[in-house]
Amino acid sequence: VNKGQMRALRHMLKTIPQDIPRVLARALNKIARATNTRILRGITKRYTITQRDLKDKNITLSKANYKTLRAVINIHGRRIRLLHFKAKQLKKGVSYKIRKSGRRKKVYAFMESPPGSGQPTMMPKTGHRGVFTRRGKKRLPIVELYGPSVPAIFQNLREFASTSFQRELGQKLGKEMQIQAGLLLKRKSRVTYAAA
Repeated sequence: VNKGQMRALRHMLKTIPQDIPRVLARALNKIARATNTRILRGITKRYTITQRDLKDKNITLSKANYKTLRAVINIHGRRIRLLHFKAKQLKKGVSYKIRKSGRRKKVYAFMESPPGSGQPTMMPKTGHRGVFTRRGKKRLPIVELYGPSVPAIFQNLREFASTSFQRELGQKLGKEMQIQAGLLLKRKSRVTYAAA
């Protein structure tokens, strides 16, 4: 929020300055939610992972309130299971595809148990699905294979680190502050009119 945007907001709410923090929090959260959605779409546009596998687990939103005027998009998480990158069982091995624009790759692994192993199509007891391989020549141990983490994927999306994107966010926030202030003034005027 720049000085000009704050001046305009204070001018609009000069009769109710105590409501400025509430308006700011609402505007911040509106822009943060839209940005969160934009990040999700940016990732799934370029990578084969789905929004369902990203949402709530790896990208979360900490909302602003009238006491804490800050909305934060948290991008975190460990490497994502290879299963979520279009993994496909082949006769020999498993193929997968990380980027939509890239080629499918093949790894010596299995999604289903290899013939004669006596194992089910998922990890025993836990029911955990994934892409697995053996560590060494013996039957055990079996380890799961992973793709990149969401933070690593996000770092490759340069558009979100650009100055033009930051400028765009600032402009949208300024407009949203005006919208939220206008909505609040309308609600206040209706209450005043009803009371009269």
